[in-house]
Amino acid sequence: MVQICRNNLRQLREQADISQEKLARVIDVSKNTIMNWESHSNDIPATKLVTLAEFFECSIDDVMGYRTKEPV
Repeated sequence: MVQICRNNLRQLREQADISQEKLARVIDVSKNTIMNWESHSNDIPATKLVTLAEFFECSIDDVMGYRTKEPV
């Protein structure tokens, strides 16, 4: 079973010690877009999920915060 959690973008960015501004430049979006994604005001488009996963060298599931939950 998969449990959906909030995206982990802020956590990944902070672990990589990257500012919102720098991440925005690298993936070609505005800082405001990064802020909205981190505050969960807007969904991250699929194309940017791929870009983020590649940048952070993780899976899309990691970016989105999906966790596998043991069956009850």
